[in-house]
Amino acid sequence: MTLSMMFGDISKRISNRKRGLTNISVQAFRRSMAWLVLSKILYFGIIIGLPIILTGLLWWQVLLGFLLMHLVAGTIMSIIFQMAHVVEGTVQAVPDGNGRIHDSLIVHQLKSTADFSKGNKLISWYVGGLNFQIEHHLYPKVCHVHYPAIAKIVEATTREFNIPYKVYETFGEAMRAHLHTLKRLGREYHPFPA
Repeated sequence: MTLSMMFGDISKRISNRKRGLTNISVQAFRRSMAWLVLSKILYFGIIIGLPIILTGLLWWQVLLGFLLMHLVAGTIMSIIFQMAHVVEGTVQAVPDGNGRIHDSLIVHQLKSTADFSKGNKLISWYVGGLNFQIEHHLYPKVCHVHYPAIAKIVEATTREFNIPYKVYETFGEAMRAHLHTLKRLGREYHPFPA
C-alpha cells in the first residue's frame, strides 16, 4: 500500500493535469513535479543509498529491508483503513444510473466511516489519529490532536440531525465488526455453485 502511494502520485498528478482537474499554471505544475521527483530521489538516496554506503550490508539486503519496512507499514495502514470503512454499520454508497450519489459529502462520509478506540491514547498516537476516521474525513487539514474534542461536537450534531455516527469502543470490537463484514460479503458474493 505504501509503495503504491509512493509511486502512484506522479502518474496520478500527470493524469489529473491531462484531464483538466488541476488549475495551476504550467510553470507551477512543472515546479511541483520537479520538487516531487527531487524529494523521491532524496528519499531513496537516504533510505537505500546511505545504508549501502555506510554499512557492510549488501545492496539486496538493504533493498529487502526497505521492502519489508513498506510491507509492515502498508499492512498496518490497510488494517486501520479497513476497520474504519469495512465494518458492520457503515454503508458504501452505490451511484445511480447517472453516476451520482444523492447524499451530501458530509452525510456520505458519516454513513461510510466509523471511528474506533477513541479512548485509547496509545492507539491514537500510534496511528496518528486515524482511529478518528470520521473527523479525519470531515476535517482533513486539522491536526489530529484536536480530533477528540471535535468528535464530541460531531457526535452531538449527528444526534441532533439524526445522522448515523458509528463508533467501536475498542480495537477488538472494530476488528470483529470487520471480520463479520468480510464473512457477510463473502456469503453475498459466491460465484461458484455449492
